[in-house]
Amino acid sequence: MNPKQIIIAGTIAIVISISTVFQNEEANASLGLPGQADPAVHTRDSSRPETVASLQHVLGGLSDEEIHDALYNGRTLADLAEEQRVDVEDVIDLQVAELSQQLTSRLTSGSITAEQFETHQAELREMITKSVHGLSG
Repeated sequence: MNPKQIIIAGTIAIVISISTVFQNEEANASLGLPGQADPAVHTRDSSRPETVASLQHVLGGLSDEEIHDALYNGRTLADLAEEQRVDVEDVIDLQVAELSQQLTSRLTSGSITAEQFETHQAELREMITKSVHGLSG
């Protein structure tokens, strides 16, 4: 496997893992007592990225296996978005939101400093855009 394929496969594995974790946390957080309404289920806080969406959903329902196989065979997430007639910016926005949430969690837990958070956050969109388009460096 060439370095480009390793980077792409690694990125997709991270995104799938992160999206699964956030979906499970969202589902667990929405459990309440019978008859109790959860306002988070019915309203969306615009300051908080939507975590319910997944890469599979954004890419028109492709399975994890289909995405993995396509990336392994040298296609990019941008290629998949184009084939599914999806705006590639939706894929980028989803990944930026998910990784930004992960960075925020790491900052909150103390596993990274505020300076590291700011540095990573500043590089996030450019790094993900390159990865989605299969560009290295």
